[in-house]
Amino acid sequence: MSLLGRNELRAPDGTPISLPTRKSFALLAYLACSPERAAARARLAALLWENADAEQGRLHVRKVLWTLRKQLDGFDAETPISADVDSIRLGQNWSADSAIFEAAVASAGDDPALLDAACTLYTGDFLSDLALRNAPAFDEWVAIERQRLRNIAIWALRRLLDLQDARQPADASTLATALRLVTLDPYDEKAHRAIMDGHRRQRRAAAAIAHYQDFRSRLAGDLGVEPEAETTALFEDIAGRRRTGGTPQAESKPVLDSAGRAPPPVQPGSEMARPAQPLARKRRWPWIASLLVIGALGAAGWYAIDRPKAPRVARLSPIETELVVSGRPALSNDGTRVIVTARPRSSDNVDLYMLSLGSAQARRLTDAPEVDDNAAWSPAGTEIAFTRTVDGGRKPCTIHVMTVAAATERAIGRCLTAGTAALAWADPRHLLFTDAANSDDPLRLYLMDIESGATRSLSEPPAGSFGDDFPQISSSGRIAFARQFGANRADVFTLDARGDKGRRLTQDSGTVSGLAWDRSGDGLFYASTRGGDAGLWWIAARGGQPQRISSGLLDYRRVSQARDANRAVVETALDSNRLMRLVDGRLQSIRASTGPSDRFPSIGPQGQILFVSRRSGEDQLWSADRSDAPARQLTHGDGWQLSDPVWSPDGQWIAFAAMRDGMSDLYLVNADGSQLRRLTADASEDSGPQWASDSRSIFFSSRRGGQSRIWRLPITFAADPRPQAAVPVTPPGPGDFRLSPDGHTLFYLYPGRAGIWSHALPPALPATTAGERLLVKDFAPSDWRNWAIDGDYLYYAARPTALPFGTLRRHHLPSGRDEAIGSAADLSRASPFAVARDGSLIVPVRALEIRLFAIDWEQ
Repeated sequence: MSLLGRNELRAPDGTPISLPTRKSFALLAYLACSPERAAARARLAALLWENADAEQGRLHVRKVLWTLRKQLDGFDAETPISADVDSIRLGQNWSADSAIFEAAVASAGDDPALLDAACTLYTGDFLSDLALRNAPAFDEWVAIERQRLRNIAIWALRRLLDLQDARQPADASTLATALRLVTLDPYDEKAHRAIMDGHRRQRRAAAAIAHYQDFRSRLAGDLGVEPEAETTALFEDIAGRRRTGGTPQAESKPVLDSAGRAPPPVQPGSEMARPAQPLARKRRWPWIASLLVIGALGAAGWYAIDRPKAPRVARLSPIETELVVSGRPALSNDGTRVIVTARPRSSDNVDLYMLSLGSAQARRLTDAPEVDDNAAWSPAGTEIAFTRTVDGGRKPCTIHVMTVAAATERAIGRCLTAGTAALAWADPRHLLFTDAANSDDPLRLYLMDIESGATRSLSEPPAGSFGDDFPQISSSGRIAFARQFGANRADVFTLDARGDKGRRLTQDSGTVSGLAWDRSGDGLFYASTRGGDAGLWWIAARGGQPQRISSGLLDYRRVSQARDANRAVVETALDSNRLMRLVDGRLQSIRASTGPSDRFPSIGPQGQILFVSRRSGEDQLWSADRSDAPARQLTHGDGWQLSDPVWSPDGQWIAFAAMRDGMSDLYLVNADGSQLRRLTADASEDSGPQWASDSRSIFFSSRRGGQSRIWRLPITFAADPRPQAAVPVTPPGPGDFRLSPDGHTLFYLYPGRAGIWSHALPPALPATTAGERLLVKDFAPSDWRNWAIDGDYLYYAARPTALPFGTLRRHHLPSGRDEAIGSAADLSRASPFAVARDGSLIVPVRALEIRLFAIDWEQ
C-alpha cells in the first residue's frame, strides 16, 4: 500500500488494484498500520460509520470485507485477508510504505547516505489523497498518524542536515536537504540559515537576503517574533559583504530542482497555496531494496525506541446517580469515593456531594445557598478544599477546607479577583489555586498558606494569554497546569515545587479542559480537542508525542486520578446544539438547522441565515436564504475551528474568525463561498468581527499588547489587496462587543466583570472610554456571548450564576424599560444568538448531560 503522498494499492507484481469505495481503502490502511495488522470489527465500525448503530456498523464492515475478498482473490497465492467473529487481519504478504519509511529511519543511524535514502521514501503526508464523509473518528486517527510520520521525517531531515553540515557546510546536498526540511517545518531556523549560506556560497547574495527578508516577515506575521540572533548575524554578514564588494550582483536566478524545473510561484496571502513537495531526488534503488528487508521491523520500530507507553484501560464503568451532575469530579486517594458538584432534580441549589463507587447512594457535604465547587482531596485523604461563589460570581470567591468524616468546614481565605478558582493541594499546609491580581490580567498559579492565608505567585503567563488553569501536583512535588493562550488554544506545562524550571510538554492546537498526573508520576492525562474532538490523552512527563487513550466515542472533559489506586474518574458530556426560533416565549424548529452541532447564527440584510456546523464532519460555514429553507455548505476547509461569522451590510461578504494551525485570525469570504482570504496574521487571538455600516472596515476584539481591546481594520476588495494595519478603537479593557446598526454606538463587555456598557463612536474613533454608560448590571461574565443589539433594543441572558437557569430579556435603550421574553435555561454559553428581521430570536439550544465514568487501568 502507498500511504505517503499518492495513495494506492498494488499487487505483488506492481499492478494497481482499484477498490470500489474509499472506505474500503481506509479500512485496509487502518489494518496495515495497526499492531499485528489486525483490528476488532467494532473498532472499524466506530471509525468508519460513526453515526450507525452497532448492528448496522457490523453490517457495513461485513459488506466491505466481502467486497475486498472478491476484489483481491487471484492476485496472490496467500490469503490476503482473514477474519473471525470479532476481528479482521491482513496476511503476511502486505507491506506499507509508511512502515518501510519508519524502519529505514530507525536503521539509518548516522550514515548520511542511508538517512538520505530514508528521507527520500517520505514522498508526502500520510493519506493526503483520502477524504471520507461522516467519519470524524477516522479523520482524527489520520491526523494523529499524519503528524507522527511528519515528525519522524522532520527529525530525520534535521539529523541529515547536521551530518551534512559537519562534513562540508552548505554544499549542494545540504541546500537540498534544508529546502526539503522547511517545506515540513517552515520555522526551522537552522534550515533557513543553511539555505542562506548555500545561496551565499553560490555567489547569490541577493537570493540569500531575499530569503531572510521573507522568513523574517513570516515570523512577524505568524508568530509575532524576530529571527534568532544567529540568523540575523548571518544576514548582516551577507548584506555587509555585498555592500563592500563593489558592484551590485545581478538578479539571482531561482533555485532549480534536480530535473531543472523552477518551483511554481506562490501568490502572497493566498489561502489556497500549499507548501511545495520536497525536491525530487534520484532514487537509490539498491538502498531501497535493502530497506524492504528491514521492513519486518514494523511500524513501531523507530518511534517505540524512545516512547514510553501510556496506561491502558482495563475497564470503563459508568457511575450512576440520581443527581444532576455539573461535573468537576475529585477522586479520593484510595479510589473508592468521588466528590462532584451536583444538585437534586427538584432543586436549583448546587452543592458538593460524595458518591461511593459501586453504590447509587450520595452523601451531601455542603448546604449553602451559593455554588460550592472545585473540590480537591488533601494528601492524607481526610479533608477537601473547595470554593464558594460570592454574590453570584460577581465578587471574589472564598476558599474553604472541610473535614470529610464530620462535614465540618472553615474558610481559609478569599480569592483575589476570580469568582471561582481551580484548586490542588501542594502539601498538607499549602494549596495551589488559580487567580489574577487584577481582573484584566491573565490567570496565574498562586500558593496559599492554609493557616495564615498568605499567598504568593508561582507562574508567569505571557501577556496576551488567558493564563494558567487546572493545577495538579505529582507525588514528587512537580506541578502541572494548562496554559490558555486563547479561548480555543491551550497547552500542558510543568513547574517544580518552587515555581522554577518550567517546561512546555505539548504543542497542540486545541483546548485543554482537564488534567491529572498518572499514579506513577511519570506522565499526565489530559482532556483536549487536539485530535478534532474532546478526547483523553496521555503524555510522558519528560515530553514526547501525546498518546490517545480514549476511543473517540465519548466527549471527555475533567479527569481525576486516585493517588494510591490504579483508577481514575472522568467527566464526559453529551453536548449538542441546535438553532431554534424563539417567538412569544416559545421555541420553534427551523428547517435550516438540523443539528446537533449548529451554532453562531447570523442574519443577513435580506433575512439570510448563516451559521457554523460540523454536520459534514468538521467546522464549515452554512447558509440559507431563509431560516425555513434548507441550508447549503459554503466553505470546505480542512482542520479549521470556526466562530463568529457575520454578513457585511450589503450582503456580499462574510467575515469570520478561525483557529488554524494554532493561530486564531480573521478571514473574509464571498457570500457564495469563493475568494477566501486571510485578514489578520498576528500572534494574538483575533475574534468577534463586526462590520462598519459602510462595509469598508471591520471592528474586532484582540489581546494584542497584552490586554483585550477593540480594533478597526480597513478592508479593500482589490484583486491583489495589500495588507492593512489595524488601529485601536478603545484603550485596554473592553472585550466582546457589538455595533449599533447605524454604526454610531459601541456596546461592549469587560472580561470577567458583570454588566454591558455603551459608548458613542464618532468618526474620529475614540481611544478612550470616558463617558461610557453601564446599561445592564445583571449580565454574568460566563454569558459573554449571549447578547445582541437590534435597533433600539438590547437582548441578553440574565443568569447571574454559572447555573443553566434564568431568563432572556429585552432592554429598551431609549427608555431603559426591561422585560423578560423567554427562558434561558437551555441557552448555550458556547454560541451567541441572533435577532431575526421580524424581531424573533434565533437561539442555540443546548442539550447537555454530564456523566461520570470510572476507569480501571491495566496492572
